[in-house]
Amino acid sequence: MPREITYNWLDRPAELTAQEALFVSRLKANEDAAYDELVRMYSGPMYHVAYRMTGDAAEASDAVQDIFLKIFRNIGGFKGEAALKTWIFKIAFSEILNRLRWSRLCGGSPTNIGPSLSFATSKVFLIATSRTCWEFRWEPSNPGWRGLAPI
Repeated sequence: MPREITYNWLDRPAELTAQEALFVSRLKANEDAAYDELVRMYSGPMYHVAYRMTGDAAEASDAVQDIFLKIFRNIGGFKGEAALKTWIFKIAFSEILNRLRWSRLCGGSPTNIGPSLSFATSKVFLIATSRTCWEFRWEPSNPGWRGLAPI
């Protein structure tokens, strides 16, 4: 027998509360105290979710830091169509899932993106696509030479 899912729409506010709207406006105004409050409120639950999804304490800590950076950079784009907590955890789940995809494809953390190896004349970048991890080589001494190969 399939289980029926029910939603109680009466428990959900249709729009932001006045207190939450004030908090969002403080965040958009770049108030340091508002950012500190945001980190205090959400770092514990966010770490818990990240740890449960990744299974690694260090990876979960890195993910939480990256999530807060994304929140701080994109708070101006928050439209108030959902609760702030919903928006924050949507960012969190997306970031953690991206990290898990990267780890599965490339065998490492996405914090390793960028020049991973530096030689005297060339740089090696790692690029992840939906199916594989690619290595991109660029040699400044020979501007016409570029290489892209799956690794």
